[in-house]
Amino acid sequence: DGRDVLVSFTYLQLNGHGQIFRREPWATQMRPMLDRFAADPHCYVNNPQDLLADERWVRFAARHWAERVEADAAAAAALRAHGTEVHEVRYEALHADVEAEREAMYRFLGLDPREAAPLSRGKDTAPGLASEDPTAFRRKGEIGDWKRHFSPRVSEWFNDEAGAALRRLGYGNERNEL
Repeated sequence: DGRDVLVSFTYLQLNGHGQIFRREPWATQMRPMLDRFAADPHCYVNNPQDLLADERWVRFAARHWAERVEADAAAAAALRAHGTEVHEVRYEALHADVEAEREAMYRFLGLDPREAAPLSRGKDTAPGLASEDPTAFRRKGEIGDWKRHFSPRVSEWFNDEAGAALRRLGYGNERNEL
């Protein structure tokens, strides 16, 4: 869901694992957010409505995500048109049933899922994380976290830029869900 991507992408920029807020024009525009985060990494966890307060950033990131979705859809269609199978993996499906999704991926690759080692219980192999660490590269992993950070105004900005991509992926337009 591009809305969850926006939240995660924004934290990634704030916590230094992303580079966009380090370059202009974002370095100047987002300096107050970066300073606030540096002083208190939990500031946007505690005040989630403040994370996406910058309209220019929300629109930019939403457009970027929508362009990626459209490019991926075009690439998949071109591959299919030339006889190449494409297997889609959804983050939400991995959360819902990681074993079923893993089995489907192995079968797609022509592998026998029964020969695969079981998943380890390490921090990088299970969907979602036990707790939120806003400074971590893998911050949270919660589906629907966007609802904590989106206001009706942010929904409007995001939907203006990426509503068609949301619908293409079956997420619909959930503006009124807030």
